[in-house]
Amino acid sequence: TRADCVGGALSVALASGKLPSLKTLGFHSFRFDETGVGDLGEAVRAWRWPPGFTKIDFTLEQTDVNLDELIRAIGESEIGLALFVHRLNLPGGRLSEEALASLAANGGGASGGKLSQLKHLDLSSCGLDDARLRRLGEVFSAHECREMVRIDLDYNRISIEGLSAFLEALSPQSLPNLRRLSLRSQNTVEGEELGVREQREFASAVASLQAAAHRNGKLLKWR
Repeated sequence: TRADCVGGALSVALASGKLPSLKTLGFHSFRFDETGVGDLGEAVRAWRWPPGFTKIDFTLEQTDVNLDELIRAIGESEIGLALFVHRLNLPGGRLSEEALASLAANGGGASGGKLSQLKHLDLSSCGLDDARLRRLGEVFSAHECREMVRIDLDYNRISIEGLSAFLEALSPQSLPNLRRLSLRSQNTVEGEELGVREQREFASAVASLQAAAHRNGKLLKWR
């Protein structure tokens, strides 16, 4: 097993409370599989992280992995995702509307919520449709994510109506430092790729919604 493919087991070790003085590792990017997703959820619930630890990025290396328990664990944990987790890359995973609603319902807090130090979230190819995207907007309304600078939502099934509902769910305080919201290569509800003309129309409509969001004081750094 390569050292960078033990993200789940590493997260359990870090949350065990047995490494209180640990501040850094030789490198900070780790991959995990379906078992690792469960391990990370367990670690999030335990939340006995080393207080001085600096930075870790987690990347899912399998597709069609159910992410619901991890999403629920973040919401139900006392502190949420560890403060040293700066990137959470979950491409090809699967998450339900109900799990996102649960995370949204467990928001709040002066620190900016339970994703407060996350800088980059990748939910590309996660089967997100309009209903799930609206719930994701509710998540970012409940957890302001002030450090987030990039969200990838490529290769999903998001329509302009869904993006509009996502933006409507946000408050002006949500995602104040977000610079990139990537929405490339969306499919139809039936899973078919958009044609060239439909892609141009989608991009134009996204630009219009971006301008409207700016007028409403939302996502002012999104370019």
